[in-house]
Amino acid sequence: MVESLKSLNDPPTSIYFVSDTPKPSQKSRLHAHKGPPHHPIPSLKANGANLKRRLQEHSLKVPSMAEPHRVHPVDVESPPPSAPEAPPSLLQQEKAGATAPAAHSRPPRKRRSRCCTCLCWSLLAIVILIVVIAVAAGVLYLVFRPKIPKYSVDRLAVSSFAVDDNATVAVTFNVTVTARNPNRRIGIYYQGGSDLSAWYTDERLCTGSFPAFYQGHRNTTVLHVLLAGEAKIGSELLTELLQQQQTGTIPLAVRGVVPVRVKLGKLKLWKVRFKVRCSLVVNSLSASGDVSIRSSSCKFKLKL
Repeated sequence: MVESLKSLNDPPTSIYFVSDTPKPSQKSRLHAHKGPPHHPIPSLKANGANLKRRLQEHSLKVPSMAEPHRVHPVDVESPPPSAPEAPPSLLQQEKAGATAPAAHSRPPRKRRSRCCTCLCWSLLAIVILIVVIAVAAGVLYLVFRPKIPKYSVDRLAVSSFAVDDNATVAVTFNVTVTARNPNRRIGIYYQGGSDLSAWYTDERLCTGSFPAFYQGHRNTTVLHVLLAGEAKIGSELLTELLQQQQTGTIPLAVRGVVPVRVKLGKLKLWKVRFKVRCSLVVNSLSASGDVSIRSSSCKFKLKL
């Protein structure tokens, strides 16, 4: 009898019940332990027969065939489990989130928006200006049909050609230049400050200027330009010049830069520069005989 009482006094570790219902979730088990237990734990002084009878009653229950047997351990004397504590880092984050104000994104700066707007308007203005200039140039081209003026050196007269002992050459040329304006509605104002020069290889022999005048529509003007000067060309270059004079093939070049203003109808444009270069081949540079031009070609460039 004493041994049976001792066995009753010893706390049972775990009792397993076979239940037909599915295993409750952790949340439902927590709610279940908070309230009073469905089956009161028998006191230590209860008779062992009552405990055996209850065990037999539970064992007689047959689980349904649709669900498997599920065994749930129940600690008879353990207190109801408490809710798991959250980690301290999570608690600190929640406290910080609760106390700290929500960070709002800063509004965009107005300076950037203004700069972008100004840049867009500037680009738009530049594009519009380019389009307007292109349209105006196209209209002017269709209306006036501009053509390049033409120039030629028709005659070259040698007034003087002298060489001293220092290989210095003194030359005076009288050049006849023909200027042609093939445009129907465009006039050309030749202004002062021009520069004309005659060259032998890379040495400038003499210089002069183009006369100032106005050339009208479809006009051809013959001009007489005087070029004079002296240059030290060296003994080697002088020897080469004398040899070429004997063969009758002396290369010369006439270069000129002339400031002009173009007139479109009644509108005068800004000042530009005509750059002309004529390549000549003459038979002689003797002042006593006639000089004939064997070949002549001129190139024209517009210099803004």
